[in-house]
Amino acid sequence: MTDGPEHENFLGAYKAGLYFVGWLLLPDFFKHVSNPKKITLECTVEAFEKAFPNDPFSSTLVNVRGDVQLGELEDIRNILAHRVVPGRIRHLSVVIGGDPAQPPVQRPDTWKILSLLNIKA
Repeated sequence: MTDGPEHENFLGAYKAGLYFVGWLLLPDFFKHVSNPKKITLECTVEAFEKAFPNDPFSSTLVNVRGDVQLGELEDIRNILAHRVVPGRIRHLSVVIGGDPAQPPVQRPDTWKILSLLNIKA
């Protein structure tokens, strides 16, 4: 199982959401609100264990952290997001020797899946 802030999915949103709820209740235990990239399942569980040691929800989080099905779900998500679905083409604009007051033309990313599904962006 891979756990990290780079995973933009419902599991990542859930972890971050829990962390911010905990911060609203007891901010001294949730130190990463100013740097959300550091918020992982592990630090969320640890913060809840320290902030709410006798709360059944904290115990549930501890159990979920080690749950095999959660790991399988994350693995399936990673396969679908990174291996099965075609990627995207990212564009970079550079101005060399041009007018610095004239910004480069920005082109949006091109998602490969759209052309496969005949969808116009």
